[in-house]
This record gives sequence, structure tokens and C-alpha cells, in this order.
Amino acid sequence: MDINEFKGYDKPDFDHRVRKLMEIENISMLLAKVTGMLVISFFFVFFLGNLAKAQGTDQLFMVPMVNVTPTGAAIYQPQTGAGLEAISGRQNTLNDSLNRFMSPGKSDAYDRGSNYRAPQYDAFVTGSASQPVELPVSPISLVDAVNFKITNNMPGSSDGAVGTVNTTFLFSADIASQGINKMNLEYRWDFDGDSVPDSYFSRIQSISHRYAVAGEYDVKLEVLDRNGKVYEGMRKVTVVNNDAPFATFRADKVNVPVNGVVNFDTSLCSDNQYSRYNLKYRFDWDGDGVYDTNSESKNFWSHQYKQTGNYNVIMEVSDPEGAHSQASISVQIVGDSAPNAVMSIVRKGQFNFLFDASASSDDHTESGALRYRWDFNYAGTDDIVFDTGWSNSAKYTGNYLIGGSKKIRLQVMDQQGQVSESYAEIEVSWPEQLMNQAVGMVG
Repeated sequence: MDINEFKGYDKPDFDHRVRKLMEIENISMLLAKVTGMLVISFFFVFFLGNLAKAQGTDQLFMVPMVNVTPTGAAIYQPQTGAGLEAISGRQNTLNDSLNRFMSPGKSDAYDRGSNYRAPQYDAFVTGSASQPVELPVSPISLVDAVNFKITNNMPGSSDGAVGTVNTTFLFSADIASQGINKMNLEYRWDFDGDSVPDSYFSRIQSISHRYAVAGEYDVKLEVLDRNGKVYEGMRKVTVVNNDAPFATFRADKVNVPVNGVVNFDTSLCSDNQYSRYNLKYRFDWDGDGVYDTNSESKNFWSHQYKQTGNYNVIMEVSDPEGAHSQASISVQIVGDSAPNAVMSIVRKGQFNFLFDASASSDDHTESGALRYRWDFNYAGTDDIVFDTGWSNSAKYTGNYLIGGSKKIRLQVMDQQGQVSESYAEIEVSWPEQLMNQAVGMVG
């Protein structure tokens, strides 16, 4: 007995069925591979077709071969020559030269103090590629007028288009359009009118720039719409070199007694780029080379000198950019003497008197600045009470109600606090009516 028969199956029939199953499996695997290849091929063709279509419209509206950051700034995106040909659909027209950086033709000075990068590749500039990419240009205009505003960070500036080599200018697009979303427009700037763009086309509407060299510049703004049309607007910017301010100041007096106060006026200082309200001043009161005050914009200053001597007062004026100049005045501080107190007394009536100290004088204080006080019935050294307070008035009129001998004391004070005295004595007749009243009372 065959061992296979003992196992319960016929070997030839089994082998036949196995071969049939293997043939079916091979056919299925072949069909699966063919189907997979077809699906991959279809997907690849569909993907490339859509990519080429996007590159021909929306992507070309941005900057060809330039990616856009979330803020709208364009950045250079290197590609291979073969990739460019495939994406654009043009065979053998674009090559690796598109990957070369375009020389901006600008000096290093343009890279200081600005918020832009010089162009490296821009398909809208002739010569930036071996064959510039053509945009689909529509005859329909979406922009009516291209204007832009100019402001600057120059303190007190009344004209944003005028500044110095240290001024930062801000250029802001102001576009008149036919109801379109201005965020769909793109902007590119040429700051000096040399026809070499200084920025990429991007959706950023404002850009700042600082000029390193004085001169008059034609600033051009180019605006690109979604139809591929480019519009232009131009304005002039004037840039000058910053000069140091003109320094001068005055003192109300130059021969001053010790403890005297000198007043200084800086209001005649001027500047060619800034108004005098933007200037600041500081003082060295004694000419020792160390400034005794902080820089402030006020025009009126005072200082008290407590020691005698000759002082070289130095004033420094500076503008907002730090340019400065100096001026000086010599002040002499001398010892002080007390005023010369002089009085006169004039009888104006039987009971009325005029007390006059106008003849008093002082070496350093004008008569109108002297101060006076009176005691009309001085009783001696123990009498410390005055009948008037300190006053700038040199004259006083008063009546006596009680007759007899009267001693008058006058004190005169100068601006430094020095005081002198003078005395006088008068006889006041006893009023007749008061005498009658006294007799009546006695009787």
C-alpha cells in the first residue's frame, strides 16, 4: 500500500491543484503591481500639472522662485535648473543662472539703519536672469494713483521729507484703487532714483531707510497688481549734513558782590537743522572743565557765587544728534559792602510827615532793588520793633497823634543781604485840640 493512500489523499490530484493555485496567485500579484504603477504615474502627472499651473499664475504674482514669509517679506529660494524647467513648463529656457545672486549695485552705506535687505534675485529686473519670466499682463488697471507718505524720526520736524544723514525716514504707500484689497498689491522701492530697486516686491506697505550721504534723492515706489501691471509714484527727499549749533548766552551782570546771584539767558542760541526748542544746554559755573548741571532745554539759568574771584562761565549747547558747541563769559565776584542809608524828613502838615530814603545807594544793587524798613519812634538799643516791614518803596507818609521829640530809624538792605542804618530826630508839636482836652480833664 502506498503511504500517500494510507494518509487519505491522491498525490497527482493534489499536485495539480497546487499548481493551479500558484498560477492564480502570480496573476494577482502581477495585476496588483500594474495597478500600483498606474496609480503612482497618474498622481505624479496630476501633481506636476497643478504645480506648473500654480507657478504660472499665483506664484508668478509673488516673486518667481521667491518664497514669502508670514510677514510678507520675500526671501530667495534656490532651485536647480531642471526643477525650474519642469515647474515653468518651458524646456531648455531657464537654467542654473537663475540661482545666481543679482548684484544690487549699492554701497554698504545702504545697509545701515534700514529694515530691508538689498535684492539678490528679482525676476522683474532685466538682467537678473538669463531669460526673465513673463507675467500675464491684463489691460485692466486696478490702481488709480500711486502716492506715498514720508515721515521721519527728527525731533520737531515739520517736513517729513527733509532730514540729516542721521535721520531715519519712513516711507508708507498710499494707494488709490478701485475697491480692491490693498493687501493683494505688492510694493518695491528705489530710494535714490538710480533705477536699481532697493527692496523686493512684497506686501509690506511701509519701509524705513537712512541716507549715509547728503544730497537730494528721487524716491520711487513701484506697485504690482494681480493683473501683472506695475505702477509708479515718485517723491523727493532732501538730506543734509548736521551742523553744530551756534552757541551764545548773556549774563545780567558780570561784576557781582560775593553771595550775589547771576542770571544767564541762552535763548539766542540757534541751529541750522533743528529749532531752538529742541536744543539743550549745560553749564560749568567756574570753568574747571567739569559741567555742574545736567543738559536741559530751559533758556534761563541762575547761580549764586559765595566766594570772591574771577570765574570763566562755560555754556555748552547741543542738538538732538549730539552735535555741540561752547561759549563763555567772565564773571568777577568781589567783596560786598553795606548800602549807604540816607533819609530826609519833610513836614507836610501840622501832624503829617513824609519820610524819604530815595538817596540811599549801594555799589552793586540798583536803588530800585534796595529794600527799606522804618521805626518812627525809636527808643534805643532795646527797641527791636519796627513800624513797617521790608519794602522796595523808599517813601512813607504818616501822622503823629502824640507830640514830643521823636527819633527815627531807617534800615536799608541790598540784594546780598547787607544792611546799614541811619537815624534822625524831629520835634512834633503837641496838637492844640488835644491840649484843650487834657486841660478840661484836669479841671
